[in-house]
Amino acid sequence: MFALVLALAMLTSGMGLALLIQPAFFLVLCGYLVVTVAYSLRLKHIAVFDVLVIGGLFTLRVFAGLTLTGEDASLWLMSFAFALFTSLALAKRHAELIRAAATPDKDISSRGYLITDTPLTAAVGVATASMAVVVMLLYMQLDASHLRRYPNEWALFLIPMVLGSWLVRIWVKAHRGILHDDPVIFALRDRVSIGHAVLVVILWFCAINLASLVA
Repeated sequence: MFALVLALAMLTSGMGLALLIQPAFFLVLCGYLVVTVAYSLRLKHIAVFDVLVIGGLFTLRVFAGLTLTGEDASLWLMSFAFALFTSLALAKRHAELIRAAATPDKDISSRGYLITDTPLTAAVGVATASMAVVVMLLYMQLDASHLRRYPNEWALFLIPMVLGSWLVRIWVKAHRGILHDDPVIFALRDRVSIGHAVLVVILWFCAINLASLVA
């Protein structure tokens, strides 16, 4: 009972603080809360749709951050975030199915999946991963490059290659059933993933031209 009261108190205070900080941020949090509750009660038991919801929730987090900074929600960024996080959610689910197939007595029926669904999770997961890379490339070619946003575009166009390399690594681990953590948590602990992130930052700095920053 105490835990429930404490949880309600923290939720109420948190939502009230969000309303004081930014009304738009409060509305996004309300939507996030509704979807999260729906996911916990029902949506997590619907195969494939569950990972779409997870991808949407991560995208809502990005949108919430934009509302706080006052930045406009770019269709490029929202599309990229949804495709990327949906693929990562599918990678985690695919790894769970691979491990379940190796453990016959493990029951996964409550998740709405069958062990034989691995070709489906792999196909949709790799497709959404590819979609994320393609969206990034389209943004660079049709928006950033067209408007001359970055002086050194050659560095900018190398970033999708790094992202693609990391996503392939994630899916190889998922297909082997050795992706035990959430992919985001895995990336924060994995040295190779951190190396990919550092390389992306270096390429981005090269793209915006270090000389112009010094000047």
